[in-house]
Amino acid sequence: MSGQLRRVRWLIAALLICLLNSGCNPFVALYFLFLLPRPKVPAACKALEGQKVLLFTYASPTARFESPSVAQELTRRVVRHLKRNVDDIELVDLRLVEDYIDSHPDCEVTKVAEHFEATRALYIEINDFSLYERESTQLYRGRAQIHLKVYDIEKDGELVWEDCLDLVYPGVRPVPVSDVSYTAFRLKVYEYVARRIATRFFAYRPHEDFTIN
Repeated sequence: MSGQLRRVRWLIAALLICLLNSGCNPFVALYFLFLLPRPKVPAACKALEGQKVLLFTYASPTARFESPSVAQELTRRVVRHLKRNVDDIELVDLRLVEDYIDSHPDCEVTKVAEHFEATRALYIEINDFSLYERESTQLYRGRAQIHLKVYDIEKDGELVWEDCLDLVYPGVRPVPVSDVSYTAFRLKVYEYVARRIATRFFAYRPHEDFTIN
């Protein structure tokens, strides 16, 4: 009996055993046995698909204390992910948005969206952001508390979706400061947080979150 035939029979036998086990999902077995890609996690919010979107990010004083440019850094990365992965999305130029808000600091995000004739507004509020493990200056561990809101400008700025994220990177254990430079770790945290924000709006495979490790 050839090695290939033995492997096929082994796979079939293993699958049959799994099917007979009431606690086993046969679809999971298929993915495992035949090394198929894991199924995608569906988007939590599809309200941005096919829309002209204004994205605005606000960082609290607490978040800006350790990283003054955190709003700009996350915004650029979120925009990149949305452009690549959300179907038929059009994003208002960030520079135009920043210039307009600088000259209209008290303008609500929905009114800014109306000015640019956007159909949706994505508001990202960074309530907290840090790069060090709590009560330590020798260990890195990124943390971010994010509040997301999506407004439908075509419905008079109605809030149509919101979510809160409490993120930790890396999740398993902190990183000694001797293992990586401050700049390199900060960039990894920016990318991780931005991707976790962006994947709320498009389907993705779970293992893709760990590609930056």
